[in-house]
Amino acid sequence: MITPFFAVVIIFLPIIPTLEDVKIGFSLITWLLSFVFGFLLFQKPQYLPFRKKRTFIFLYLLLSSVLFLLVSFIVLISSGFDAPNIETVASKDYPTTVYLYNYTCSPPDTSTGCDTYHGELKFRLGFTPFVITKFNCDCLFGSPDRVGEWVTIPLEANRNPTASAIKINLKTGEFLPK
Repeated sequence: MITPFFAVVIIFLPIIPTLEDVKIGFSLITWLLSFVFGFLLFQKPQYLPFRKKRTFIFLYLLLSSVLFLLVSFIVLISSGFDAPNIETVASKDYPTTVYLYNYTCSPPDTSTGCDTYHGELKFRLGFTPFVITKFNCDCLFGSPDRVGEWVTIPLEANRNPTASAIKINLKTGEFLPK
């Protein structure tokens, strides 16, 4: 019963950028499987404690399909306008992988021509494909400068004057705003 809603939840899972297309595909496959199983149940309904079994199954399939398609449509349309520039900072010597998400203004006449540009710093969680947001700022990330196990990332077009750069230790995963 909850499988179509599980497909919607999959869309919003924070995962590494290289698996974004796989995430959408997996969500679509999950929804299609639940729709097929629901349709098979509609053909030969099982025992349910009320009379209108087919009506209940039909309404459930209809509502869950409309919800899934609506959420998918909104996500796909908004990702076309708010797609970030993503840069990966990683090393073969150290386990930490960092993703720098720069959300610029749309249309991209100037990347800072609006008040909605921002940056997010996300860390990969161990060996899993999931990420966690460790730092948000009203800024854009500059080009990383790597010295040994430390990476310094300047904060460009920063609307918050408390920090001008971030230092990340690729060995331990700690980060320090400067």
